[in-house]
Amino acid sequence: METGGRLGLITPHTGNFCEGCNRLRVTATGQLYPCLGGSERVDLRAALRSEEPDARVADALSRALMIKPEKHHFRMDERGAAPHLPRHMSMTGG
Repeated sequence: METGGRLGLITPHTGNFCEGCNRLRVTATGQLYPCLGGSERVDLRAALRSEEPDARVADALSRALMIKPEKHHFRMDERGAAPHLPRHMSMTGG
């Protein structure tokens, strides 16, 4: 069935594409992560529930973009080495 949607696959292990990444991720609990494998986050749910949701969401998005890491730190240099990730991608849904 044609939906007009588009599906994209992210393959960070083949190259560190972070410099051009413009993606942010939101979890089901309202945490906004600027990197799929990073621990940096902004509480979007708190912004939405605040007295000024429009302004607080704008602030949250600005903060998320400012704390976006320059590159990911997926460890692929040693076979069998534990990944250098503070949290697994599947915790966000990736």
